[in-house]
Amino acid sequence: MNSPMTVLPPPRAIKYFLKGRSFAKQGRWSESVREYRKALQIAPEFADAHNRLGLMLLRHGHLEAAAEEFQSILDAKPSNSQAHNNLGLVRKHQGCIEDSVAQFQEAIAADPRNPKPRTVRPPSPLPHRAQLGVYYRLLDIPVPSVYGPTADEAM
Repeated sequence: MNSPMTVLPPPRAIKYFLKGRSFAKQGRWSESVREYRKALQIAPEFADAHNRLGLMLLRHGHLEAAAEEFQSILDAKPSNSQAHNNLGLVRKHQGCIEDSVAQFQEAIAADPRNPKPRTVRPPSPLPHRAQLGVYYRLLDIPVPSVYGPTADEAM
C-alpha cells in the first residue's frame, strides 16, 4: 500500500508546483514560495512541494520554517533520504552539529547509494588557531606553546 507521500498529487497542485519551480529558476523567490504553498493547500501530502519549499526557505535563512517542511515529509515517510539530508543541512546551519550528523547518517541508511549526504561536511566545532590567538591576546592570556612560536617570543 502506498503511503500518502507517494500518491500522485492532483493536476492543479502539480501546476502550482511547476510554476514554483519556474519562478525559483528565475530567482523570483517570493513568487516561488507562494506557488509551492498553493500546491500544498491543494495536496498537503505533496512531498516534492514540501522539499522545494523547504529548500527555498533554507536558502533564504528561514531555518525553522524549512525544518518544518522537511519534518512533514519525514512524518509521512521516515525513510525519505532527501528529507533527512535537507534536515541535516538545516541543523548544520543552526549549529546543531550532532543532530546534523544524525540526519546525514539517517539519509545514508535510507539510501546508501545517495551521494549527497557524503559530500556535506559539518563545520569543525574547533576554532582556528589564529582565532584562539586573537582571543587569548584580548584577554591578556599567553598563547600556549602547543600552537607554535608567536610574534611575542624570540625564535
